[in-house]
This record gives sequence, C-alpha cells and structure tokens, in this order.
Amino acid sequence: MNKQILLNKRPQKIMTSDDFKLEIVDIPKLKDGEVLLKNSYLSIDAGFRFWMNEGSGNNILPAMALGQPVQGIVLGTVIESKNPSYKQGDKLMTRSAWQEYSVITAENDTVYPLPTAWECDDSLYLGVLGETGMSAYIGTVDMGQLKQGDTALISAAAGAAGIVAGQIAKINGAKVIGITSSDQKSQKLINEFGFDRCLNYKSSTPLSELIADECPNGVDYYFDSVGGQMLEDAIANIAQNGRIALCGAIASYSSLEPQLGPKNLFNLVVRQASMKGLMTHYESDRYDEMRGQLFKWMQQGTLKNAESCFEGIEHAPAAFCGMFTGNNFGKTIIKL
Repeated sequence: MNKQILLNKRPQKIMTSDDFKLEIVDIPKLKDGEVLLKNSYLSIDAGFRFWMNEGSGNNILPAMALGQPVQGIVLGTVIESKNPSYKQGDKLMTRSAWQEYSVITAENDTVYPLPTAWECDDSLYLGVLGETGMSAYIGTVDMGQLKQGDTALISAAAGAAGIVAGQIAKINGAKVIGITSSDQKSQKLINEFGFDRCLNYKSSTPLSELIADECPNGVDYYFDSVGGQMLEDAIANIAQNGRIALCGAIASYSSLEPQLGPKNLFNLVVRQASMKGLMTHYESDRYDEMRGQLFKWMQQGTLKNAESCFEGIEHAPAAFCGMFTGNNFGKTIIKL
C-alpha cells in the first residue's frame, strides 16, 4: 500500500495541517516505459507553496489540484522497472509527490540518477549537495563575486539555502551578516556556522535601521530568499556596485493577491548595483562541478550541513507549515 499526502483545501495566508489529508492507496501496476520508486526521502521546499494557490497557472509547474498528492522532490530506489534506462536498485531523484512510492513515466524530464562520485548520506543530495546548495553556490560564487572584506547579508539565514550561502560567503572572505527570526537561531549561526553577526527581523527596531547600523558602508552582496519588505530594506542599504541574488520569495508564496515590488528600485541605479534571479536547472551542465566544490568544502570542515529530519510521511504537513512560522533550521526533509 502507498501512503500519500493530498492537498485537501486551498491554504489561506496561514496554513494548517487541515489543508492536507493522508490517504492510503494501492501501488499502481507499471506500464511500458515506467519505473516504480520506493521513496527514501521527501524534500520539503517552501517554493512549492506557490503552486498550491488556485490559478497559479503553468508557471514552471501547473497549479496543484485539490484531492491530488502534493507535488515535491523525492529521492528513492527503483524496485521495479519497465524502462531500459533504469534498473532495479538504481537511486533516483525526481519531481513527484508526497508519497511512499512513485511511478516515474517515460515522459518525466526531471529524473536525475543519484551521483556516485561522493561518499555521503543520500539525504545530502536534497540539501547541501542538491539544488538547495547549488542555488547558494550560484548566487554567492557566480553572482556575488565576493572579495576579502566585502559585507554579505543573508536573508532566511537559518533556512536551507541561506545557511549554505552564508558559509560560502565566509569561505570567500566576506563579513557575513545573517537575518533570522529568533535570537536562538542567531546564536547557533554565529557559534556553529561561522556567521559574524545576525539580525532578528522581529526586533522592535526596524530591520532597515539594524542593517544600516551593522553595515555602515553598505551591503556588498545580498542573498534573497524572502522578497517583500526585507528585499526593500536590503536595497535601501546596498553599497556602490552591490550585487543582489534573488533565490526565492517566501514572503509572497502564501499571498492570494499579487504583491507590489520594492518601492526603492531607483537606489540600484544610484548605487550602480545589480539584481538578478537564479534557478539551478538552467545550470544543470555544471552540477558535478558545483557538487565537487561543495563536497570539498565539507571535507575541509569549512561547510557544515544543517538538516531538520522528520520520520514518517504523516509529519510532512506540519513540517511544511513550520517553515512559514520559523520552526525550521537548515534543510527540512522527511525520512520514509
């Protein structure tokens, strides 16, 4: 039998576990060209919240349908195959759904064999060695172009991508300032992950003022996973020739209405600063290169993994909701 988590209701601004439903169904029989995966891990990613909204349209992914399994990234092992490209025992990552077993069709173009070049826990390929870590790499190495003495500001610094981006910035010689939702997270980032300072955006002092006090010469590089007011605060403090990497926009994923952009974009003109979005799948030909460098840093001890792991698919809804209330630290995964 196959346990699945369905989208039960369209989430409102504040999600609850009632928006999801556990269902047990038969494991389907394979057709020619298909593969059956027994999933080991689910990746819990905030970005998929956008496609839970009605009318989100075919923007990279179609909107999720009510009563159907929640879409997500899985990592699993082939237990049956009617596709000559994959054999029993192969480990694959793919975009599928929150379920214990996944049928992969011949038309699925998001299937990636698990790399074998690096000896590590499989779950790392959903986090620091997966698209999460590579997003941080592209943003911070390629777009950040950091040099010794630069100031790097990292939004959602205790999140999956932010915690990697901050460590990469430190490796490249920057002073690293993280933005978090709690003093506890801030201290952990400073004490265990090498951040120089952290700012609590829930402080009574406006975030823009906190940034200005901590970065008197401006922000040379900003890694943005949040958008909204936080992005506007970073733009207000951007340094001359500063760089902004747009990795996500968690502040707007739950919004049911279109959100206005930053009101101070002209500051980018005045400071001759740049702002650019990133998506890792456009750089898929570089995956081995990036993973190789990330793994090397891990071996050297300059890059640490941070993971929040929950066991059992029934915990997926609460883990997902917790990402939007600041309950996560590092990469959130479900072990099946």
